[in-house]
Amino acid sequence: MGADQPRGCKLEVEGLAKSYGGVAAIADVTLAVPPGALITLLGPSGCGKTTLMRSIAGFVVPDRGRIAVDGRDLLALPPERRSTAMLFQNYSLFPHMTVEANVGFGLRMRGLRRAEAAPRIADALRLTRIAELAGRYPGQLSGGQQQRVALARALVTRPDILLLDEPFGALDQNLREQVQIELRKLQQSLGITTLVVTHDQLEALTLSDLVAVMNAGRIEQIAPPVEIYDRPATAFVARFMGVENLLPVALGSRDGATVRASAGKLEATVSLPREAGPSLLAVRADAVQLQDAAQSGAVSARISFATNRGPSALYEVTTDDGQTLQASEERRGAALRAVGTKVGVRLRDESCCLVKA
Repeated sequence: MGADQPRGCKLEVEGLAKSYGGVAAIADVTLAVPPGALITLLGPSGCGKTTLMRSIAGFVVPDRGRIAVDGRDLLALPPERRSTAMLFQNYSLFPHMTVEANVGFGLRMRGLRRAEAAPRIADALRLTRIAELAGRYPGQLSGGQQQRVALARALVTRPDILLLDEPFGALDQNLREQVQIELRKLQQSLGITTLVVTHDQLEALTLSDLVAVMNAGRIEQIAPPVEIYDRPATAFVARFMGVENLLPVALGSRDGATVRASAGKLEATVSLPREAGPSLLAVRADAVQLQDAAQSGAVSARISFATNRGPSALYEVTTDDGQTLQASEERRGAALRAVGTKVGVRLRDESCCLVKA
């Protein structure tokens, strides 16, 4: 924000754990966020995302572990001295205060004089494009405007780490997508290290440099969003990221870093599994290629269910050896394939991968 805009800081979490009544909310969580990166904590309700974020903010005291920013240990510091700013899902705006007063509240609590605070408030209002709303009250604002006010209030303190807990949950879908892009542009321009808690897979893919998928208090996989989507590491990550087909698989001949995988009569050449142990073949519906039954080399199957999805169709197909899987196909203006139609099925190698069972 101007010449004093926050530089990106490295966030490190090591071996963090927190239990309530003997039940682990987070268990041995370790992650490293590079300076200026945006990481999303993604997972279902109750998986530990918010407990992890609130531990970083200082609102939850972990049972063990370490939290550091640029090597400086945060655990001994109270929330107000951690140089973190947290934006809550409900925004927590003061209804009796104007937008300007809401944005400047944190600066007043830190004892900044009006003359010092005024230019920083103006800068935050400008960055979030709400300067013209400075004199209004929260009840006079739309959901998207309230979200920007809460973001400006977080940014005005110039934190090292920005923490956003389900920041778009109160917005309708169209506005949510617009504000997500605006936030990402702003975060990149400021270079501020940011954590976002979400249960929305598309939101995580849209926003992130890194995605940490959480399950039962642990991180199952941390990777760039493209890798999380294309190459999930575990069956849980695959299911949570919307992979429709997880098939029992037998591994055959290897060729360098690839292996021939067979799921019944269906086959695909895929990368070797990340680690030894039982695996499943993860196949997205759009990786199941449907052909006319007469074409050679395809596995014979029959359409058992069809769903219209506008530009595409989702089919349930059952192979002659009794295997059922989901297949997606662009319609291109054509009618849906009828239930009972015989088809041939192939798997697109490049869209299949092995995941830990």
